Amino acid sequence: MPALGGRWLSICETPDLDIIPHRFPRIRTARFFGGLELGWLHLGLSACCLPVRAGLLGSQLPAAGWFLNVDNLLQNFGTDRGGKLIDVTGLDADGQCLTASWSLLAEAGDGPNVPILPALACIRNLMDGKQDGRGAVSCAGLITLSEIECEFSAFRIIIDLNVKHPQERRH
Repeated sequence: MPALGGRWLSICETPDLDIIPHRFPRIRTARFFGGLELGWLHLGLSACCLPVRAGLLGSQLPAAGWFLNVDNLLQNFGTDRGGKLIDVTGLDADGQCLTASWSLLAEAGDGPNVPILPALACIRNLMDGKQDGRGAVSCAGLITLSEIECEFSAFRIIIDLNVKHPQERRH
């Protein structure tokens, strides 16, 4: 991951996996991965999930307090930096193949604030009259990435976008 180095990643269950196929019907595969900074902690957490995956346990929710205690004990072994990387390959408006990478680096412990930023952008749009209150809906398409990025200013969050056509890489 840019500015963070290598990390172990595991596939994650997210609401996006339900939303993306409806929002973008041409997408055949969508996968989300997450990883912890400390490799041995990531692999340990992955191992703890095996009983749920095997159907031996319905949930690890009863162990959440224990996991939080372990996290608190191990905080000094990692840093206060986290990130996100999104890679997409597809066709542009002219039908040409392109690859886009968007990365986010959160420093100074600001990572846990990232998930609330789209909600803040929606609230700001409601307050500014750019959007009307319509009840509970998916926020996909309600706000733009630039509107979310405006909320980053209160935090130590750095983003980067790279878009390339594969033919640009050839010499």
